[in-house]
Parts: sequence; structure tokens; C-alpha cells
Amino acid sequence: FEMKDLGRTKFCLGLQVEYLENGILVHQEAYITKVIKRFYMDKSHSLCTPMIVRSLDVNKDPFRPPRKG
Repeated sequence: FEMKDLGRTKFCLGLQVEYLENGILVHQEAYITKVIKRFYMDKSHSLCTPMIVRSLDVNKDPFRPPRKG
């Protein structure tokens, strides 16, 4: 069969391909942009969520199974 070199691919099977100095980046930016617009999320904005910022101590977890030994 005959083949033709079309150069470096930029889009294949829904994946975008970018060639960088240190490797190849494969992503789906076009797809996620389409999904965001489909559900009108491009018009949304972020909000702060009130949440207490603290670290959790695993040893104080009342639902943690007791240690054996």
C-alpha cells in the first residue's frame, strides 16, 4: 500500500498533540472547551467556599480501626 507523510500530527482521535523541547504533550483542551461551552460554564465564575483550614490527625479519627499489636 502507499503511504504519504503529512508531517507532525497536531490532532488525532480527539487528542491534541504538542511537541515541546523536553517531550510531547497530549491533551484535550479543545474537547473540554466544547463541553464547558455546551453547559454554559464559560459564563460562570468561582466563589470562595467557607471551610476551616486545619490539618487532620489520623490518630484522632474516631472511625479508624484500632491497631493490632
